[in-house]
Parts: sequence; structure tokens; C-alpha cells
Amino acid sequence: MANTNSFRLLVLSVALHGGLVGVGPLLAAEVVGVRELHTVGIYSGAAAGGGSVRNNEVGDAAVTVNRPGKSVTLFLTSYEPTHWHISAGVGTVIERVFLSSYYPNTVDGLPSSVLTTVAFFGSVYRMDTPQYYALLSRVCEITDQEMVSFQGSYASPYPTPFVIDSVQNDPRLHCNYPQPETNNLPALQFRLAFYQEGSPLFFQDYTATGPVGGGNVLPGLYAVPDADRRYFYSADPHFARRIDSLTGVAEELAPPLNLPALSWPIAAAYDLQRNRAMFISFGGEGFLYGYAPTSGVWSVVSSLNDLDLDALVYHAATDRLFAIQPVYGGTARLREFSPNGTPLRTFPLVILSADIAYGAVHSELISVGDYLVWLTGPDQRMYVIDPRTGVVRLTYRQSGPVPNRPPSVGPWDRTAILNGLQLLRIDPTSDADADADGVPDTVDQCPDTPPGTVVNAHGCSLAQLCPCDGGWRSRAEYVRHVIDHAWSFYRHGLLTETQRCDAIRFAVHSDCGRHEGLHIQLQPETAQEIGTNGRRLVMSVDTTNACVLEYSTNFLRWVPIATNATPNLQVEIIDPQVNQGSTRFYRLRRL
Repeated sequence: MANTNSFRLLVLSVALHGGLVGVGPLLAAEVVGVRELHTVGIYSGAAAGGGSVRNNEVGDAAVTVNRPGKSVTLFLTSYEPTHWHISAGVGTVIERVFLSSYYPNTVDGLPSSVLTTVAFFGSVYRMDTPQYYALLSRVCEITDQEMVSFQGSYASPYPTPFVIDSVQNDPRLHCNYPQPETNNLPALQFRLAFYQEGSPLFFQDYTATGPVGGGNVLPGLYAVPDADRRYFYSADPHFARRIDSLTGVAEELAPPLNLPALSWPIAAAYDLQRNRAMFISFGGEGFLYGYAPTSGVWSVVSSLNDLDLDALVYHAATDRLFAIQPVYGGTARLREFSPNGTPLRTFPLVILSADIAYGAVHSELISVGDYLVWLTGPDQRMYVIDPRTGVVRLTYRQSGPVPNRPPSVGPWDRTAILNGLQLLRIDPTSDADADADGVPDTVDQCPDTPPGTVVNAHGCSLAQLCPCDGGWRSRAEYVRHVIDHAWSFYRHGLLTETQRCDAIRFAVHSDCGRHEGLHIQLQPETAQEIGTNGRRLVMSVDTTNACVLEYSTNFLRWVPIATNATPNLQVEIIDPQVNQGSTRFYRLRRL
């Protein structure tokens, strides 16, 4: 460890199989000729007797570099623990090596002058996957170089090496891939409204080539207008809202108790033909809802039958609904529905650099004349879609080309760590941890955490994320926040199942938020968990009132599941037979 140029360098010099030789100051090989960056990716190395490695054994992989007159940077990725054997041909200089892995990797065959940097990014062994395009972004960010080749295989072919002896003419290697189209675009001009809690609506103008003036395609929570543009509707992971554009007042919307709870509303649209707002839910099997603002009547338009959707729009030109279907690890799809929710056509879209997922990367669909516009992250893209043909065209992305320049000598950008990449080269003050919660102050979003408190990767405890005095509009709002964050802690191994249940139970029985009656809230279970354990619900009621939780399949016959008339009733209720019949509806009824 040494202090150099005002920032601390922690560089791992790796030479022996499975071990670290030492830690020293930054060393760099002499740069000769043209600088090149080559990437090799595997899932696992090869075992001594052949085949891939399992159960955290160290496998082997070999790379031979034959690029005379070139200074080569190697970016090596794997998932399982792997030992890399590197050899270079005459006249080839290995300048730097990055070891990017889930489990620790080691390397041999390098001169002592070669800088080896350890990153924790994981395994990428195929192009045209979200993982590859995310890796491309990271590689460009930390090397400031363009990739000139990529080779990948699920299992290492060791002792046969990966041979690097040429460059590849593949646009998918470029840091600025893909590039937007600019020719023969439709003449689109439109304005979108966005909402932020506690603030009035604000607007942004667009053309077919993106936001006017550039910038983020989704600068806030998108709000879709009704026919008169007086009221705007939005959905976020917790609430469906109607915002009055004249007064700025945002009203929370929720279906009555005789309909399935609007669990995790994920998108909103407005059906101009039938004068109704529409919402889709992410929790459970998912539903498509309709809300008639003139009468205040809610309806369940259709069940989504466990189909995960993101972004919903009503397309007036075809009188159809369209939604985005995330495909985890693959190509997203455009799904077409009739106004009553009947599935129609499906179109393949594109592979993004991150999976669209609830609580992560979100997107929106906009109807503009004959076309649909798809706005999405993580690198701020806009696609124009012709729903008649399924043709998809990228017309805007915020990120630009990365210059091919020597590595900077400044500290790595801390956002790289927050985005899943850790580099052992850090700012001198980044180790400071004033509240001793294990999260450096530079990334700690919740300072002064009490000692011994369990925190997430941002240094925040459950109590800090869901403070009792957080200005909750209702007890249900507070409980919903606790449920979502408690499950997040549980998913990341920070809480046991018992601790998760205790946190939710405490929220239900606390005095946080205004307690206004009876509420049912769904737990964020996966389809597999529901199939194994049944549907889990949270029952929140006034302590002085006895009530019964019931289900129905037809709104006529209601079958009791549990009642709070029994002493010490758990607030988490399990319906174990949820998969044994048709769609089930739940209600709480006072006794």
C-alpha cells in the first residue's frame, strides 16, 4: 500500500497459483505501438480431469496473446474461481490485466511490471445479452479503451488456450453501440408530463430524435393525461394517482375491497375511446384494472395470469393496448391486447444493457399518432415502434462515444461501485465510516445509524427507510413501505424470515400513520414461492374491531380464511390453496 498523487492505490500483484504475492504501488508496463483491449469470458474454468468446475473449486483457463508491436490490455471474466495462465508472443506487450469475477480469480505468466486489477462484476461469456452490454459499458468506463475482440465460452477449453491474434470487425464491440438512426424518421412532436412527490406537474418536449435539448428521457414519474388534459394518471411501485393539473393536488386511487388489491401498480394508461384510466399490477398473478373517473367505478378488465409487464399505453390509432414484457436475460417484447385485455400479437424488441425489472430499470410507452415511442434506461434511450409492422428503431440515446485515451491517474468513479463493480483503487477518504455500519461515508446515504443496526448496501436500516414520523398519509402507506423494504432486506440475506415477519407485524400494530380502517396487502412473492407456500397476505385492522378475511372466485360465495377474533392472530395470513382453482378475490369484512 502506498500513497501516490493524493490518492491511495491498492494494487494486487498476482503471480502464484491461488495466492497473492504482494501489494505494492502502481506499476505499468511500457506502452509500445498501438494499444488494444481484448476480452475473454467464461462461466467456469476446467477441472484437472476435464470439464467445468463446480462447488467453488478452482478451475483453469489459458490465454495466448500474439499481437506483435501492440500493448494489450486483457479483461478476463468468470463466475467460478478460475486461475488464468497467460502467455505472450514475441513483440507483444501485456500492459494491464483486469480480473472480473464473482469468486476470486488469480493469474500467472505475467511480468512483475504488469498492473493486475481485481474487479467483482461476474461472468459474461455471450454477446447479445444484457450482461454483455452492461459489461461493455463498464469496460469502456474503467479502461477508456474500445474493445477490439471478445471471446467467450461457458466452460474453459483448457488446456487449449483462447488465442488472441487479431481484431474483430464487430460493431457490438464499440463503446457507443448501438448508434441512433437519423434518416427517414417520422415527423413526431409531443409533450409529456411528469410528476414528483410534493411538486406540481412539469413538462418536457420531444421530437423523433429525443428530448428537445437532450437529457434524460424520463426525468420524473410519467403521468398520462385524460382527453381534456385536466387530470393526469400515474403509477409507481406503491400508488396509483390522479393529479389535478390546475390545482396540483395528487389523489391516491385504489379499487374497493371487493376487487383484488392493486398490489405494486407498475404502469398507467388512459383509454380515450372508453374514457377510463387503466392500471396494471405486478403483485401476484397481476391484473389489468379500469377506473371510470366520471362515476368513480373500478373494474378488473382481465387477469394477467402471471404475465409480468412493464409500461402500458392505449393506442388510439388501432384501439389497442400495448405493453412491454420484460424477458430476463433476453430480448424484451411488445405485447398487444384488445381493450378487454385479450392477448393478441407479440413483437420482439431489443436487448438492453440491463433487465427491465420491478424496482430497477423502468420504461414507458407513449402513443404518438400511428407510432409508439418507447422510453427506457439505463443509458437513456428512445425507440420509435411501428405497431403495424413491429419495426423498432433506436432514435436517441444520451450516452455518447468513449474516447480512446490512456488511463486517467485519478481515482475511480464511485458510481462504479454502486453499479455493481468494485475496483481496488480508491479515494483516500473512502474508508471513513463515521457510524461504523460497514458502509463508507462516501456512499452512506443514512449517516448516524445506531450501532449494531442491520443496514443495506447504502448504509440504511429498515427504520431509517421507513421512519414512523415520515409524514405517511395513512397506516396502509406506512405498512406498504415496511413490507417492500423488509422483503428487500430478506431477499438480500439481511433479515431472516422470522425477522421479516416481526418487522411487518410491528408496523401493523404501531401508531405510525393514520389508521383509517381495514386493509389487505399482498406480500411480494414470486410465482415459485406462491406455488410452494401459498399466497401470503397482511391483514391490517383497527384493534377494537373483529373482522374476517374471506376469498371468492365469483363475488357471490365468500369463504372465510381467518379472523382476528382469535387471540394472538398473526398479521400475515396464508391462503394455501391459492393454486387449486380459478382467480381468487379477497376481502376484509367486519363481524
